[in-house]
Amino acid sequence: MWETLHVIQGQHQPLLSASARLQMGPIARLNSLTTETPDFRAEFPNLFKGLGRHKDAYTIKTRPDIQPVSIYTPRKIAHPLMTKVKTEIDRMLSEGVISFVNEPTAWCSGIVVVPKPDQSSVRICVDLTALNKAVLREVHPLSSADDDLALLAGSRVFTKLDARSGFWQMPLDPQSRLLTTFLTPFGRFCMNRLPFGISSAPEVFQRRMSEILRDIEGVIRHMDDILEHAPTQSVHEDRVRIVLQRLQEAGLTLNEKCAFSKPSVRFLAHIIDGQGIHADPEKVEGIREFPAPSNITELQRFLGMVNQLAKFTPELATHTEPLRQLLKKDLFWFWGAPQEQAFLKIKTNLMSTPALAHYSPEKETIVAADASNAGLGAVLLQVQSDGSRRPVSYISRSLTAAEKIMLLLRRRLLLQHGLPRGSATTFLVGDIQSRQTTNPLSLSYRQKNYTSCHQGFNTSVSDSCGSSLRSSMSRESSK
Repeated sequence: MWETLHVIQGQHQPLLSASARLQMGPIARLNSLTTETPDFRAEFPNLFKGLGRHKDAYTIKTRPDIQPVSIYTPRKIAHPLMTKVKTEIDRMLSEGVISFVNEPTAWCSGIVVVPKPDQSSVRICVDLTALNKAVLREVHPLSSADDDLALLAGSRVFTKLDARSGFWQMPLDPQSRLLTTFLTPFGRFCMNRLPFGISSAPEVFQRRMSEILRDIEGVIRHMDDILEHAPTQSVHEDRVRIVLQRLQEAGLTLNEKCAFSKPSVRFLAHIIDGQGIHADPEKVEGIREFPAPSNITELQRFLGMVNQLAKFTPELATHTEPLRQLLKKDLFWFWGAPQEQAFLKIKTNLMSTPALAHYSPEKETIVAADASNAGLGAVLLQVQSDGSRRPVSYISRSLTAAEKIMLLLRRRLLLQHGLPRGSATTFLVGDIQSRQTTNPLSLSYRQKNYTSCHQGFNTSVSDSCGSSLRSSMSRESSK
């Protein structure tokens, strides 16, 4: 007798009752465990061949009142890069991305050569700064990474698709190509495909991708990165097949590095899986190995790296306060004990970042927040099926000079004013006396405005006592 046993990763609630398990009896022998994933590369071979070409061309529209700009001398290129530049130009010619230009043109731009990380080749970008002043941009919404990552609740299977040289798969209308003419030591060329440097490129590409993949459930489109997610393998496979069919019909192609039907993928500089969102280990490692800054430039670089992971660490604005003091104008650089302690504290916190839970509009939401002399901090929590609270995101910001001299009550009212609203939410705000915040005679006009900001929504504010709330933001991450 043969039976199929399905193993579901991350499922905490039993699928069988105690009586049903007793009736089945013990499993005497498990011969094999197999998972069948379709070979999408074999099913859609044309999607992984060469550089695609979208069926519709893009026309660059310009303002007639802007005078054309043309350069007559190519920009200097470092001699060691000259051979690599020539190789890249030849490759772009062979793929039809660019063409020779022999006729006079009103517009002519320079190029910017960027070595790739492996140093084996270069990327050539046309500097279209002057042309961009004349380009009439298309208005199309570009969602943020946080907006996209908030759509993953309940999904456990993920496929990440990457369009091959995404912008270059959008052809330019013949009448627009000469606008992109650029000068190199090897002659003049123009773009046949949508160039990276034009200001309208992100909006044009995002709009085309939205049109191609519209009405497909579980699809997140972020420029040339596409994520398909679903709660089960069977549903996921059906959706991925629809996505690939749409892309093939549109004439687009994908990179070989696409990942199909994975329990975990890297997307938008995060690691995502069925349990939540994780900090990218490469970014965390880069911060861990960063040496103590010796000047403002290095400090700005360090703070920039840290801010990319701000959602994973509580009260970041408070911890970075000693470091940000060094960025003030006319301040002598001095790396003392407070800066060293803050530097090490930030590193330590980021070494143990929690996995953030996927946001779900169906779950009870709690915001724990507090204000200090240096900044405002909050954590968005959601109650899970087992009753535990998991962090969804941390947020903090520093105080302005005027805000720092506010009384503690005013700072916490300011914090409450900035918290999210619009859904059923409980706010835990530390040590605000109810009689002070509800008695209109004791509040200024601004304070009344702060306290009334949530009255039109289904929210409640709960006062925390003592210093328990101050540590709750870091304590919740360990539950």
